[in-house]
Amino acid sequence: MRSQSLSILAVRPNCTNSYLSDHMIWINEQIDPSGIIYSCIACLDESQAQACYQSFQDNLTDEQRQSGWVARLRTVKSWDEVPVNALKLN
Repeated sequence: MRSQSLSILAVRPNCTNSYLSDHMIWINEQIDPSGIIYSCIACLDESQAQACYQSFQDNLTDEQRQSGWVARLRTVKSWDEVPVNALKLN
């Protein structure tokens, strides 16, 4: 199994709060069997989010899948809902 390290990144555009409130934020997460977020990337672009989700899926080994690792794609409406440890870039 690959070595494990936490990787969290949120790409936040340099926009006003009203712009951000009108758009969905896409969050990709790789979650370990105990429910801890291993990797998290958040962005506003749905196509980038879908590509990232596919990459997360493809990078899970069969051993990880069998032990309960999952890739999850979800949306939120506020950057406040993005996991706390995420790095938010302007």
